[in-house]
Amino acid sequence: MAWASEARVDCISPANLSLLVYRDDVLFTTESVVVTPNVRSLYRVPLPHSTKARRLRLVLKATNPAGSLNPGFECYYVSVRHRGTGKFVTLYDALGDAA
Repeated sequence: MAWASEARVDCISPANLSLLVYRDDVLFTTESVVVTPNVRSLYRVPLPHSTKARRLRLVLKATNPAGSLNPGFECYYVSVRHRGTGKFVTLYDALGDAA
């Protein structure tokens, strides 16, 4: 059973993002990731207290309208803080630097 308290997203995006959190393949919550447009930064996203699951899945989506010229976003890594240990575990690493 995995407990998560916070997610970190390292990305560049022209618009805010949505972080969809799935617990055991069922949508649990959607959190907003407010970004500084077109600036690479590390964004911290607090997760609800009851974010625990056997299989935790995170999905990032752009929030700009589909009709706009949507250039998408660049994600460098996503990690989650385990509530029990306080350590971050990298879930996605585009650069291949994950331990």
